[in-house]
Amino acid sequence: MLIHSISNMGYTSLNSLFGRNSLPVLNQPVASSTSIVHELPVEILQDIFTRYCTIDIQQYADDAKRYKREARAFPPFHPDQLRCRLSLVCRRWASILKKTPRVWTQLIILDYIPRKVTMERWLNWSEPFPLELLILLWEPQRDVMVEELMRLLSPHISRLRILIAEFSRDNPFRDVLTRHLFPAGSVIEMPELEILYLHQSFPPPTLPAMGTIISPKLSKFTLLSGYKSGIASFLGERLDYVHLVLTDDTARDFSLLSRSKLVRTLNVEFNESPTTVPDIHFCLTHLTTLKLAIQLPSNEFAWNDFSALFERLQFPALEILDISVLGYLRHLDATPPIRSLLFNKSPHIKELACSQLRLGPDFYETLAYLQELKRLSMLGCIIEERFFKSFTELSPSSIVSGYLCPALEDIQFAPRVKFSLSDLEQLLKLRGNIVVLMTVLDFEMDVNDATILMSFDEYYSQFALAGEGINWFNTDESSFPVKYLGKAFSLIRLLSGLGS
Repeated sequence: MLIHSISNMGYTSLNSLFGRNSLPVLNQPVASSTSIVHELPVEILQDIFTRYCTIDIQQYADDAKRYKREARAFPPFHPDQLRCRLSLVCRRWASILKKTPRVWTQLIILDYIPRKVTMERWLNWSEPFPLELLILLWEPQRDVMVEELMRLLSPHISRLRILIAEFSRDNPFRDVLTRHLFPAGSVIEMPELEILYLHQSFPPPTLPAMGTIISPKLSKFTLLSGYKSGIASFLGERLDYVHLVLTDDTARDFSLLSRSKLVRTLNVEFNESPTTVPDIHFCLTHLTTLKLAIQLPSNEFAWNDFSALFERLQFPALEILDISVLGYLRHLDATPPIRSLLFNKSPHIKELACSQLRLGPDFYETLAYLQELKRLSMLGCIIEERFFKSFTELSPSSIVSGYLCPALEDIQFAPRVKFSLSDLEQLLKLRGNIVVLMTVLDFEMDVNDATILMSFDEYYSQFALAGEGINWFNTDESSFPVKYLGKAFSLIRLLSGLGS
């Protein structure tokens, strides 16, 4: 509102001056670009500088990781760049910038550690406001620079509001946080900490120990690594989001999640390190989203233990459930553990996503229990033919009477088996009164089946054929009736195999 009002009063447009693509404007002479604006009162300029230099540090971290995976340069609008632009306008602005602590509260370190003098200035200028720190070190750094960075941060740890740190697996200094900021045997008070994200990869023999952290305001906690102790101190009463990797060393603290009365999102990864499925008992009454990623050795007894584990967990308010299996368990039927997790304990599931699972013929009976289910996704699942037959043999009258998912709106299939389009047609006719986006992988299709596809138009409005496994034969681009399919469906994606 302030910027808009100043522009309407006839002053130089601050939208052009403070736009994040306006570096050329700031390089213009002060007399032409800021003839009146740079004379504004100090309080107004400080507020403008703070708004201009403050970014969403979590979104910036996600963008930086994505850019790194795509081998692109780091994302723009780094706080250092924004502060530099303002300091180059005139000496008065540079002086005011130094006296505006909120401008210096965001520190971002991306594969480059600033000099010691520069870091000291930033930390001193930001006092006494809370700090937001982002450290992404994917490349090995000189040990002296890393050690100096941690020593500089140690006196200011009580001011941290956001701490996001990620080190590569081959970075020899990935344990600097635990050695300098969270040393074993110590008690660290972090009264301002709200968001904590630690991603440090340690081989099992070298798991570091952590001290006890007191952070009453912590609401979002992500720990993608193993630690010998100290995790329990993070599990406070105000947690809303928790993401953990469950190992033998962390399982004993996992049950303490029950202390957090407000946890609504829980993301748990079971990796290969646990020798046994942990004995966990807890009930999260406010949990609405649960995501489980399971990766264990090819052991049928371990899979049965998971069924027993899920029977001990209770989530009465759960609305979104996402289960995926990695590794060598896909030959085992996933229906029993899913049923153990849902049956008579989570009746309000609205979204169910199963990925890389084998679903047996009894799975549709589990779906019948979910009367509020709106979205069903089975991407990359191995669906047994008996299950598909059982699902399609249900009569429309049983669907209407509410036997199977009366609230179902969206279905996404990506089965790893081949079936005929006539079976697919029969399945879709069961839910002819809803909008369905159906994704089908790995099936064979003849040009003559186009007539069957066109008949689906009366049952749903969106249809997608996607995936590398589609096999088209007896057709080419000239003979395939694309114009008829375009009339029948609002969305058709032919991603591979066309004309082969």
